[in-house]
Amino acid sequence: GDDYLQKLYSIVAALKLQSVIHFKPYIPNPSVFYQAIDVFAMPAYGETYGMVTLEAMASEVPVVGVNKEGTKELLQSGRLGWLHELEDIDGYVQAIKTIRTSTTTTEKIALAKQEVVMHFSTAKMMNDINSSLEKLLKH
Repeated sequence: GDDYLQKLYSIVAALKLQSVIHFKPYIPNPSVFYQAIDVFAMPAYGETYGMVTLEAMASEVPVVGVNKEGTKELLQSGRLGWLHELEDIDGYVQAIKTIRTSTTTTEKIALAKQEVVMHFSTAKMMNDINSSLEKLLKH
């Protein structure tokens, strides 16, 4: 149910962060959202296939994520984004500072977009699925 969301609301309220943390409902065209943010944070304990991470990368938004599973893989161990260890708030803050101060941030963001377009575009994904199905049908 809504228990998890309610817990997040109460944490944000307890920390008095309502003016900087906003919860938004599903929107069919997320590009407007990505254009409005400075950094995308993926603080998940585990992520197998992070569509929102890929969307942020394709939108040229710097991504900070947990150094685990799918997020680590999508960010190519930090090559395409910034990673911090699970529950390491200092590491997360340092990643944000690095985004703001590094001379390579712009290049990393551009590379992330290039990788998403090259490997995760609809055309590429459909071609890969088609190739896989053709191989399966031959056996």
